[in-house]
Amino acid sequence: VPNATLTWATSSTTAHNPQVSVIASTLFLSTWIAIQSREGFVKNLTDNIFIGKKVRLTALRKDDIPIMQRWNEDAGYLRLYNSDPAEPNTEASLNKQLEDWDTSQTQKQFIMRPIKSDECLGNVGLSDISWSNGTCSLGITIGNRKNWRQGYGRDAMNLLLNYAFNELNLHRIGLT
Repeated sequence: VPNATLTWATSSTTAHNPQVSVIASTLFLSTWIAIQSREGFVKNLTDNIFIGKKVRLTALRKDDIPIMQRWNEDAGYLRLYNSDPAEPNTEASLNKQLEDWDTSQTQKQFIMRPIKSDECLGNVGLSDISWSNGTCSLGITIGNRKNWRQGYGRDAMNLLLNYAFNELNLHRIGLT
């Protein structure tokens, strides 16, 4: 994703003439939007921003919990999930974590599903959102190893970055 930060420096000519400044600002913004649109980062307002080429992002469903519980029994998955030591989670702790996702103001979590099925591939989300600073962290997991290296993660990342920059108006994201 190109640098999402817009900067504008006012020259002495535009500082003394507000009309020139408005025209220059409008031209700059129009050019930036055109570049972003050409690159595919700004979508039509009627487009579904949660559907990509290979995956779609949805809310968590109750029937996803047993699938995610199985992933939490795989030490290889747990080592990649975060920086904590690999340790299986109980169903109760997983349910609490997922409930926290739903009520948090500083997280936006999604389930990754293939376009043509309801299979739960993994999750992708934003955490530690600082609304006042426009920053957050991004995390992604794909649970079943048969779904690794299929392009699902790349597609989900593109959707989530588009959502973060263009829908939530965040401007800096770190990968966790």
